Amino acid sequence: MIITAVLNQNPDLFYYQGYHDVVSVFLLTLGENLGYHCANIASKYLIKDFMLETFEMGVFPALDLTSKLIQLVDMDLWNLIEQSGGQPNFALSWILTWFSHDIDNLEKVQLVFDACLATHPLFNCYITVAQILMSKNAILGDDINEDFDPDFAEHPPEIKAFIVFKDMRDNQKFQIEEAIKLAHTFYEKYSPEHVNKLIQDEQRQEQEAAKKATPGNHQIQRQRNLFSATSPC
Repeated sequence: MIITAVLNQNPDLFYYQGYHDVVSVFLLTLGENLGYHCANIASKYLIKDFMLETFEMGVFPALDLTSKLIQLVDMDLWNLIEQSGGQPNFALSWILTWFSHDIDNLEKVQLVFDACLATHPLFNCYITVAQILMSKNAILGDDINEDFDPDFAEHPPEIKAFIVFKDMRDNQKFQIEEAIKLAHTFYEKYSPEHVNKLIQDEQRQEQEAAKKATPGNHQIQRQRNLFSATSPC
């Protein structure tokens, strides 16, 4: 088994829900032998942050990046998501599995993998943001038929997004080619390093404000790191 072999080879990595979807793409595309070697490399260098011991170390930072990108490309949409908790948790499976958990068509998933392998390990966050942005009208309810969900307008934004993207998965409405093209424009304008710096600057400002509000507290720590110290990203 590829998964068992990879984890035995890398005892510092941990299985996460959806990892089997990623590995299955390598297996179906490359076969067992080459699929193992590519899955092993991907685990060590490309999706390592998702395989750390806790979600706080890798997954939360990826959500931070995705949220900040949404803010940069569409403030109105970001404000809607911010009202419902501030994180695009409804798209978590896209981020963790490079869409392989949600898209049934292997060729479309391979396009996502090719784009990420050729660009940056976190490029999938850019594709995620592009797909979210392309679904903005549906999330707002502008493209929703009343028969789809009579109470849709009453739901908070994040629940609307869950409903929209569940329908997208159930009916395979993903626009991957278009999303990849749009993601490239985001990537060229807002590199991961640039977005990381914006997040760090904001966190630093929040810490300074918190220290001023509570001058006796010297143990305030940054909530999240965008990339772990050992991350190849």
